[in-house]
Amino acid sequence: MTGDAQQGGKSPNAPTGVKQTPSPVRGSGRELALAVMCAMESYAPDDIEGRTAAVGLTLSNPPRGDADGESAFSELVASPAGRQFAEELLAVWVPRQAEFDETIERVSRRWRVSRMDSVDRNVVRLATAELAGRPDTPRGVVLSEAVRIARRYGSERSARFVNGLVESLAQELRPAAEAGGSADGGSADGGSADGPNKPAQDGG
Repeated sequence: MTGDAQQGGKSPNAPTGVKQTPSPVRGSGRELALAVMCAMESYAPDDIEGRTAAVGLTLSNPPRGDADGESAFSELVASPAGRQFAEELLAVWVPRQAEFDETIERVSRRWRVSRMDSVDRNVVRLATAELAGRPDTPRGVVLSEAVRIARRYGSERSARFVNGLVESLAQELRPAAEAGGSADGGSADGGSADGPNKPAQDGG
């Protein structure tokens, strides 16, 4: 079983330039985590216990009012492995949200988190949580996935904005990690087999 590497991928210490493919299951987990984070902006409580409960409530009761959004959310939450990975990412983000927001604002310099578009800030938050709390995911995967998700769900400018900010965050949070180039070209430049203690296991 693999994490963010499919067959033919490489380990975090393998030479750069080798093609790597992020796991589709983990990709759907990231998208689900993003959907939960965006939905929680309107009603999540301030305390960690309350936010943790809000995550479970949101996953069990998809947001209402947008038929296309409800359908997409239902499809994402239907994958047990994807949902598990989403829950793991959210478990990193919930107790450290204030810390991560401070880091994002320090690195971005010109932008306060509250001024960013909802999708943009939550994609960046999600990437920050994965960079800080999931060392099993190479930073190249975090970067390329953040850009992919921003391009899919954000505005025309989201991918470029997210790419620049997440790349800076990667240098801050993973200074000794393998070098990862710009992902704004749309390629997936990172992947690694999970270690023996991998929390989430993809089905393929």
